Amino acid sequence: MTATSNDPYQPDSPYAYQRLALSLLLATIAGSGMWCITVVLADAQKEFGVDRAAISIPYTLMMLGFATGTILIGRMVDRISIVWPIVISGSFLGLGYLIAALAPNLWVFSLAHGLLLGIGAGGGFAPLM
Repeated sequence: MTATSNDPYQPDSPYAYQRLALSLLLATIAGSGMWCITVVLADAQKEFGVDRAAISIPYTLMMLGFATGTILIGRMVDRISIVWPIVISGSFLGLGYLIAALAPNLWVFSLAHGLLLGIGAGGGFAPLM
């Protein structure tokens, strides 16, 4: 293949850079679900009036959700392509952030991290890897 080929899959083509930019954007958004609790850990601890061990529960549940989401949504990508799994992951992340922000107690906050943010982050991570 020559350097003047019109093949869009050629290395260093404009299409390759578009795919790189989109992958970086998706990785940044999906990866945020994995680390958001570590950023707000001290504030969440004060907000819910719990000790350090209790406020670590959302992170633990998020990592379990991440493992589950990686497997489930990764299999979905294998079967139906990447578009719908990414839409589902993004929806899980958005809903998880909303519920976590409005959580009245630690248990709702923890479930939002485990069931929504963890699965959404794992689902966004798996297809890109």
